Amino acid sequence: MNKYIFIVVENNINRFIDKCYKKNIDLISIYYINNNKIIVKIKKDDLENIKIYNYYSNIKIYKLIGIDNIKDKIIKLKHFILVFILCLISMYFISNIILKVNVIHENKSTRELVYEALEKYGIKKYSYKRDFKELENIKNKILENNKDKLEWISITNVGMTYIVRVEERLIKDIKSSDE
Repeated sequence: MNKYIFIVVENNINRFIDKCYKKNIDLISIYYINNNKIIVKIKKDDLENIKIYNYYSNIKIYKLIGIDNIKDKIIKLKHFILVFILCLISMYFISNIILKVNVIHENKSTRELVYEALEKYGIKKYSYKRDFKELENIKNKILENNKDKLEWISITNVGMTYIVRVEERLIKDIKSSDE
């Protein structure tokens, strides 16, 4: 497959074209900028021969075409691309950190009980987020361990916060009368 590039040729343009013609170097297209400067589309393999035979002209690569152009841009932007990828990775890890665990209940002792149980299972400030299944398992374990104190618990992830809603179990003493 032929790979093409554009080159800029300055000085001795007519001599450049004659030399390329005599050495059987294909000049695919020629664009005249002014009397002393042209842009030429050539095969990439012919670039070295053109530079050897046309040493009297000022020859520079103007533009690469196709995959070579993409490779060239990636090489030029490698630091930017690396920093961008590192930013994405760090944003992913930072956004998966829990900054606050908020237990919602009016009774302070119930809130403290739930905070301790959550911390026992690794749900605390500055820990990584858990997936839904893990949260369900932790919720069920907390309910099993505190059957007499807790009726219901819900753990919801909102941004970088876990919101835990709790319902306390109310046990009513029913005294029977001897009547």
